[in-house]
Amino acid sequence: MFSMVTSLVLSVLYIYLMSYFAEYLAWGLIFLVQVGLFVIAAAGFIYYTQAGEKKENKGTAALITGILFLLLAIIFAIAVYCGWK
Repeated sequence: MFSMVTSLVLSVLYIYLMSYFAEYLAWGLIFLVQVGLFVIAAAGFIYYTQAGEKKENKGTAALITGILFLLLAIIFAIAVYCGWK
């Protein structure tokens, strides 16, 4: 009996807390994804410039990665902006 009451109380508490914090969690995750995309793009560009100084051919993949993730970051930002009410 105790476990049934505990599960009911915890379920209602979970639903209440999720209804209160869901918007903040969603915006936090959107922010983290956007920052992550920009960080990966920046890392690709930085690695490309460092590989170019060392005369290595490994920088081409880093440049493609930087450009790809920069485009993904821009598309993601536009999608968030267009979906904003």
